[in-house]
Formats: sequence, C-alpha cells, structure tokens
Amino acid sequence: MSDEREIQGVLARCVRATDQCDGKSRGALFADDAVVQSFSRTGPDSHAPVTPSLIGGAAVEYAVDHCMAPHSLGGWAGGSFGSQGAVRRIESGYYDTDLRRIDGSWKSVGHRILLDMPYVVPGV
Repeated sequence: MSDEREIQGVLARCVRATDQCDGKSRGALFADDAVVQSFSRTGPDSHAPVTPSLIGGAAVEYAVDHCMAPHSLGGWAGGSFGSQGAVRRIESGYYDTDLRRIDGSWKSVGHRILLDMPYVVPGV
C-alpha cells in the first residue's frame, strides 16, 4: 500500500474514533511524545490557544474518554456543554497534523485543532 493511502487511512480512523468518542482508538494514532494543541479563531486570519497542550497518545485517550460528551442519534447528549452543546450542534474547523512513520506505522507527532468558531467554556 502506498504511503499516501496509509496516511488517508490514519486520518479516516482519526475522524471515526473522534465521532465515536473512542479514546483508546484515537490515542493509538499518536506518538508517545506527540503535541496536541487547540486553537480558537480570534480574527479573519488568526487563532489563539484555548487549552493547555496534550502530550502523547495516553493524554489524547484520557481527553476523549473524559472530556467529550458522547454523540447520540438525535443530537448532543443531555448535559453537554462547551463546544459540544452550548454552540448548538455546529462545530467547524480544521486539523493540521504532522505524521511520522514509527515502527512501521504512521503516527501523529503534532496535531493542531483550528476551530472556526469561538471556543465556549462555561463560567469563563
């Protein structure tokens, strides 16, 4: 299989694991020292960091398992907050991901989440 096709598969698994709130699968796609950063749009061509960086696949697994409200067939889960509920059901943005082949598998070593909308944090 070509590198391009393998990378497409990694990115597809990333999206599926995120949509399914599957922390174990999502975390497995990251190197142990990967840096994950979240940014919120602050202007037409600018973003600012909104959360501390996550380091490594274990941190990604924990964040997905403990900080993301599961999606339901009818919309967001009851009691959801932040960008998963208070902004209604619309989330928009991009991933900017750096991949490296590690022990024969493509892993994310840098992952930036660039949200198009303001990041909503209750009480802040």
